[in-house]
Amino acid sequence: MVVKPKISDLQQIGINIRRIRTEKSISRAQLAYEIGSSEKHLSRIELGEVNSGIVTYLKIVRVLNISLADLTYKVKI
Repeated sequence: MVVKPKISDLQQIGINIRRIRTEKSISRAQLAYEIGSSEKHLSRIELGEVNSGIVTYLKIVRVLNISLADLTYKVKI
């Protein structure tokens, strides 16, 4: 039996951001610029290494033109 490691909520949000960003053909550099962040910081958000705060997540939602529900898909709230 193969046991998958549990994905944290931050990791799932990062996975969602990366998936949606790539689906929309937006580079990490472009999204970082649009939200006023560094590409390195955005990379850490996408990897689930940092909790950037609601303001940054709202900026991401606006730039990607998605809902908060899209951002938190598969996150148990």
